[in-house]
Amino acid sequence: MGRGVRRSGAYVARLVLDDQIRGVHCAQGRGSRGLSLTWPSGAPFAKAVRETIGVRDPEGEVQKIKGASEPDADLRDYENVPLGKDVEGYLKREVLPHVPDAWIDHTKTKIGYEIPFTRHFYVYKPPRPLAEIDAELKSLEAEIQALLGEVTE
Repeated sequence: MGRGVRRSGAYVARLVLDDQIRGVHCAQGRGSRGLSLTWPSGAPFAKAVRETIGVRDPEGEVQKIKGASEPDADLRDYENVPLGKDVEGYLKREVLPHVPDAWIDHTKTKIGYEIPFTRHFYVYKPPRPLAEIDAELKSLEAEIQALLGEVTE
């Protein structure tokens, strides 16, 4: 379940870089010709720059990729909806009052059942009494001291 959309702060760096670094000219020493370099323009590079030096702004405008809102992976959350319940109704009733721009990505929805083994099969064993643990530690300490005494002789 997507909990948020990417806001404008992450894109400020990309817009500035697109305008200023497209054609960078580098000189190689005295009297050399200028070397023209072009900055990569693919989506993976733009995403890497945005993630590296971009700043998120929760109040910024929603960012779009090909007309659709870009999900923010840092805000992604998951919900366990009871098996017989309506997922859309659960979203409206339980999630939207707290996160108004949440939506469900139905391509990642999984249907299944959770069996919590520890809840059903765990048998509580109370810890040993403190005096018994302390006595065992003292005996182990004495054994270690004896072994160290043999080594140092």
